[in-house]
Amino acid sequence: MYLTSLMYLYLQNFNFKKLLLMIITASLLIGIGAYLVSTSEVAKMRFEDRHKYAQHDGVGSGRLLYWSSAIKNWTNDEDIVLLVGLGYTYGRQKMKESVGLEIFAHNEFIQMLQQEGLIGFTLFLGSLLALINYIKRYRQSQYYRHSMAVFIAMITMMMFQGGFYFNVVVFLFIYLALQKKEILEKDSDAKN
Repeated sequence: MYLTSLMYLYLQNFNFKKLLLMIITASLLIGIGAYLVSTSEVAKMRFEDRHKYAQHDGVGSGRLLYWSSAIKNWTNDEDIVLLVGLGYTYGRQKMKESVGLEIFAHNEFIQMLQQEGLIGFTLFLGSLLALINYIKRYRQSQYYRHSMAVFIAMITMMMFQGGFYFNVVVFLFIYLALQKKEILEKDSDAKN
């Protein structure tokens, strides 16, 4: 999430100084990760995905299993479920039957398909498109790049973790409010 937002911000106006900053940041993150893996058995197990929900070959965190199970649960039910979804409770019960845990799909898009069906998924995508259009409408704002970076971070989290995290949503809406306030102030100054 951090890296996708950082890449978006720094690749807007590319120069050598920003490239150097990205290399330093990446080196620090890799160094910290290497230190944690070498000093902590828990971090090493997490990095290597050695736990009971990992795939048989030891690769992956189980997300592909959760994603495919959620899609199978959604498509293998009654025909009406394709349109309206399984719902929250029944969807979690189906996940428990298929993977042994009452767990979400760890991907908000797949979770929406399973839980809300095509109708809810379409509305969900529509709301995300409306949000991106709202952000782009105020492109001349100094907060535009920040809003886009937080939006990209939110989409990245939704793809790999699932759900809306409160702090990311709060940051996004703070930047959206700042964008709108700045544009409204410019408009009122132009009228005077």
